[in-house]
Amino acid sequence: MADIITLKQICTELKLDPREARERLRAAARDPKKHPELAKTHKVRAPWAWVKGSPSEKEARLAVKGLPTEYEVRAATEGSTGEKEAREALPAVDINVGDERAQFVRRMVSIAQSERGMVVEFYQDTFGKEGLHFANFLLPGLPEQVRSGGQLIVRPDEARVCVEMRSAKWTSDHPTRNEYVEFSNEVFGPLLRRYNKEFRTHHRMRVERPRPSYQLPPQASLLFERFAILANTRSLHQLDWERFYLFVRNSRREAPEGALRPLLARRGFPAPTAQMLSELYHRLWAFKKLRA
Repeated sequence: MADIITLKQICTELKLDPREARERLRAAARDPKKHPELAKTHKVRAPWAWVKGSPSEKEARLAVKGLPTEYEVRAATEGSTGEKEAREALPAVDINVGDERAQFVRRMVSIAQSERGMVVEFYQDTFGKEGLHFANFLLPGLPEQVRSGGQLIVRPDEARVCVEMRSAKWTSDHPTRNEYVEFSNEVFGPLLRRYNKEFRTHHRMRVERPRPSYQLPPQASLLFERFAILANTRSLHQLDWERFYLFVRNSRREAPEGALRPLLARRGFPAPTAQMLSELYHRLWAFKKLRA
């Protein structure tokens, strides 16, 4: 006679809450596409029990633990293209001008003001923070509500002048790396050439090299793909949040600081949502460490 294993035994073995496990099994049994063996073998009002080592037991274990089934793994692999196109992380762009960073920005503002139509805004010691200066360089010919151009930023704790860009030409809220770099050169290239000619310098913009993307461990990768492929990227549903928490809870190793945001961006999440989820991920991991 075949050995039978019950839900109670599985919950004891995996240290799971039986009530929560039953709820997950009921939901799984109602979805024959994702859980064909579980849906086929379970009978209404019958106790949860399976033959040891059978396909239905394997599906039951995945369901109670909240792990993706083979169907979902295939969907995650096949769904990496299409609507959710891979998106590149934007590079850091800066200019090394030595110690005279504030003077450099003032001179760039003066040069830009002589350019026909370019709108320039310069702010010193902003937000009440001494040494924090920034200047906006806005392209002409666009409505006031469409601010397209670049920004030079001097931060007291950084040795270089930072460059940040924003363009109305970009078709999405997350441009490609090439679009971002090309627009940086379009706005600041001519101004920087004039600066070098007038002040006999050789300043250049430095573009950060592409970094190899972080790879999640296999188990965490499956859970992440399950969340990312099924999620409503614009407005997370309650079930999306549940899949995200399962991803964090069942991951065995924390991703490095900032590594999750590009992964989310590549799956189609808008930049603010990707940043919010990345910060939440690390806060949840801090909580996990406290409980360990």
